[in-house]
Amino acid sequence: MIRHAYATVPYYTRLFDDVGITPDDIHTREDVSLIPITTKEALQALPLEERLMRGVDRAQCIERRTSGSTGRPFTIILSRDEKEGQDIVQARAMLENGMRLTDRRVVFVAPWQIPKRRYWFQQFGVWRKTYLSVFDDIRDQFSAIERANPHCFSGTPAVLRLLAYEQRERKSPHVAPRTLFSAADLLDQSTRQLLTSVFDVEVIDLYGSLEFGYIAWECERHAGYHINVEQILLEVCDDGTPVSDGEIGDAICTSLHSYTMPLIRYRLGDLCALDSRSCPCGRTLPLMKLIAGRANDAVTLPNGRMLTPQALADSMVEFGEIIQQFRIVQERTNYIRIELVKGPRFNDETLAAIRTMLRGLLGDDIEVQTELVECIDPDPSGKQKAIVSHVHSS
Repeated sequence: MIRHAYATVPYYTRLFDDVGITPDDIHTREDVSLIPITTKEALQALPLEERLMRGVDRAQCIERRTSGSTGRPFTIILSRDEKEGQDIVQARAMLENGMRLTDRRVVFVAPWQIPKRRYWFQQFGVWRKTYLSVFDDIRDQFSAIERANPHCFSGTPAVLRLLAYEQRERKSPHVAPRTLFSAADLLDQSTRQLLTSVFDVEVIDLYGSLEFGYIAWECERHAGYHINVEQILLEVCDDGTPVSDGEIGDAICTSLHSYTMPLIRYRLGDLCALDSRSCPCGRTLPLMKLIAGRANDAVTLPNGRMLTPQALADSMVEFGEIIQQFRIVQERTNYIRIELVKGPRFNDETLAAIRTMLRGLLGDDIEVQTELVECIDPDPSGKQKAIVSHVHSS
């Protein structure tokens, strides 16, 4: 991967040359630390072709655009083979945790993440999924969930929490999953306890990102997260230098298979620690522990509807090349303020388009104010929350 990136990706050619190293200097895992860390901000500042393999036919690729918890949209491009490789390690995590190939699964995603076609094997009852939009109210989706009669749910902690509240009220016999998978945000203990008490199942947390797919996953022992070392090299660093096992640091990731858009020593923005102990489950994949992650509060609307932070953040994806950064702050139940940092394609129509989009998502009872700012500073933890709500649901 390092040789490929140096030879075919302009950004990595310059990066290596600037510090006076070549791929011949990298022989061991420890040698990887000679390569400077890459940040999302550095890549965002580049034209897309500067970080892509030369000669890529984008029409044959899959494009993902992430808003992420930081509110800074980022485009990821990968081949279909690379996407299937990520799907395989996700499948392993689920199958190792009680899911069966013939299970029916309800998956909560953004609308543009819903596939336009089914795989051929799904016609034979294998790996069946019902996709539901994170934009829609759980109460409105419940009849579709009951019709699916799923064995499994997967979604963000916020979505699963709303599902648990609704099921606790309805007590539907058709919502009795055998497995629950949480992903995309840090799973807090209160949400884990709520899901366990309502559904009487173990909740399995999957750790990943749109840049890398699934990085690590829990097993039934909950002793840490098993790292998908066949797919990714994970370092934990302090100021770019790897720390000892057990010490907290930045998650620095290198994809081992993303040749279309290589990501080498990429700072993911999470804090974690490597764990040298063996998991009591007997699996030999190395372990990590999550220390902090991307956690936001749900936004409560005047009609009582709760909108998950991921749904609200994902609504900004279409403005990914127009604004550089955003933060949506709910000051009161009927008042939301959005801070925006202008991007190169920002124009006079942008503010009106954002207000219109948010009103369509939130309803007419919400006052939306837009505010242009020079920058959005991180909070004391060093993170930047894209969604901040000062309103708490009773």
